[in-house]
Amino acid sequence: LRDPIERVLSAVKHMKKYGVHLCGDAEMNMLHGDRSKCQDNRLRRLQPRKLRQARPTLVEEKLQSYLHNAVAYQLGDHLNVSLRHRSPEEAVARAKEVLRSIDFLGFYEDWGTDYYALRDTIFENFEAQQEKSPAWWVAIWSAFRRVIFYFGTIVGRSRLRTRKYSAQFTKPEEVALLKNLTYYDQQVYEFARSLKGRPVNPFYDTYGQFLLQEGVPLLMLTSL
Repeated sequence: LRDPIERVLSAVKHMKKYGVHLCGDAEMNMLHGDRSKCQDNRLRRLQPRKLRQARPTLVEEKLQSYLHNAVAYQLGDHLNVSLRHRSPEEAVARAKEVLRSIDFLGFYEDWGTDYYALRDTIFENFEAQQEKSPAWWVAIWSAFRRVIFYFGTIVGRSRLRTRKYSAQFTKPEEVALLKNLTYYDQQVYEFARSLKGRPVNPFYDTYGQFLLQEGVPLLMLTSL
């Protein structure tokens, strides 16, 4: 799982990169996922009538499904917004039941440790079956991959533990919209972290705070 607002904004960036747009490039239009709420409808007016009739429904379905409390509904009902039939509260309750029953639960923010927990819980036997070669270099290569990944999480830790995307949305209307779109996802996320005994808020507010809390002690340790 991932912090709901960071996940939503990351998804918007990803979809824009690969050609999903709604009334232009404005993130707020993408977040609404509804052409009738677009701040700028010039793009819609310029499209051929057949295209306007065929594509908006598909685009809006995609945006609303992935950006509007997607995790609560993916775990507790249906991801696709057109298939959802439970109330948000029912979806959250069902999602919590699923989280209690699954074999592994991990977090993007804790990937440095959860990667190895995932391997030990799920993939260790699978890897053993797939990498049957007795060659010494296979065992060394497998161990090297795991070590190199761990160093990658150390390098990227500042990204995992800071709100890179939400820090860019500070206007009251933007904050209100993001909180509304992820209101039920946030309940699922906080429940999941509590279930695993993790801090509900694992983030530093800024990169500067991260460097002060973790970078300076690390620098002092390495200089000894």
